[in-house]
Amino acid sequence: MSSLDLSFNAGAGSVTLPSGSTISGTLHANVASVRLCVPSGVGLRFQVNSSLASNNFADRGLVQSGSVWTTPDYGTASSNIALDIDENLSSVSLNPAEGCQ
Repeated sequence: MSSLDLSFNAGAGSVTLPSGSTISGTLHANVASVRLCVPSGVGLRFQVNSSLASNNFADRGLVQSGSVWTTPDYGTASSNIALDIDENLSSVSLNPAEGCQ
């Protein structure tokens, strides 16, 4: 299992995560715009704590239960990504149309 800790402060950035492994970690976004790209077929679980923030997780097929967002295949996918996401005056876009370049 790999772990990561990402922080974005007063800016914009993008992250492309790989498939083929299990990753857990944190993503902190404070007054930031973050593009998060993940290959198809990867199971996702996001524990989200947000204040005046937005995301497009529902548009990307994730299902919300309380503060947790998951893909329907999270429990059965061969690759999984679990992130604790803290958003403050920020937006997190999963697989945005413009990509993560």
